[in-house]
Amino acid sequence: MEPFSNPVDPATVDFVVFALIKGGLLTVLLLLIIRCLQRASSAMRAAWCTTGALAVLSVPLLTSLLPGWSIGPYTYPEAFARPLAEGVAVGAPVTGVILLGVWGAGVAILLARLLLHLGRIVAITDRGDDVAGAPLGQLARTIGRGMGLPRGVRVILSESVRVPCTWGIRNPVVLLPAAAATWSPGLQRAVLNHELAHVARGDYLGLLWLELVRILHWPNPFAWLLHRTGRHEQERACDDVAVRAGIPSIEYARHLVAVGRHVVGTSRPPVVALPMVRAGSLRGRVASVLEPGADRRPATMTRLLLTGVVIALLATPVAIASPSWVCPESGHTASAPQSVT
Repeated sequence: MEPFSNPVDPATVDFVVFALIKGGLLTVLLLLIIRCLQRASSAMRAAWCTTGALAVLSVPLLTSLLPGWSIGPYTYPEAFARPLAEGVAVGAPVTGVILLGVWGAGVAILLARLLLHLGRIVAITDRGDDVAGAPLGQLARTIGRGMGLPRGVRVILSESVRVPCTWGIRNPVVLLPAAAATWSPGLQRAVLNHELAHVARGDYLGLLWLELVRILHWPNPFAWLLHRTGRHEQERACDDVAVRAGIPSIEYARHLVAVGRHVVGTSRPPVVALPMVRAGSLRGRVASVLEPGADRRPATMTRLLLTGVVIALLATPVAIASPSWVCPESGHTASAPQSVT
């Protein structure tokens, strides 16, 4: 083996690079569509974000399983863009190692952070006090039944929590500050309506999809924007659930501000949780709650299915696209790989 030969299969590097490019293109398309849905309900915009995140994650799988759609060939000069046309890993012996190494290091750091935060929130839950037998627990069960939740959701009080948040898929947990036991009934009702709405809507699974897109596509700023937009729309959708439950908008806005006061000067909540209020989002949330005539309708099953179909129709052509290049001087041709060999 030559001293500086590339130990990474060039096709593997090319597949990863083109998967990131295709995922980035799909992310941009999703953000443009969500931008055009400003008059739609937050529930629908959140559905576009989370379902779109799943589509972005599915791009490599679709690319491998479905027949390629040849695009091109495009011409390129002999002295320009040769590495792209002949394979990203060609042209410099260690290009493939560098590209995969930098990308992999970023993925490893963000994945380690996610696992660290998951361990942190599990520890907070284990150390907290379950209020199942207290009035707050009874209120949570009553609100949960009204939302159609098949079983009760654990409500935990903790000194380590400053802002209400929710986490978990199979066994969801609502974490509340220890002081929540002494809150006014109106504030308790507002907070539990919001947090249990996350459970009823299945927001935590969508959060994980958004997190995985941010981790795997960390070099793409649009992946971070999709993540931020998705989380913001999830919170606004739960605000709408609370208002639809009969809490007057002005009263709910006051409760949001009361909860938001605890965000200032506190550490960021775990990335694997759904906090009721995040730093910098309070003003927009209050304005949305108080907006007269805003669309607060939930995302019906028919609308969700239609959204999934449209996103699938967008994602499939992007995933199977296989651009090809030809060099007029040498006649060399190349195309994007459809699988890892």
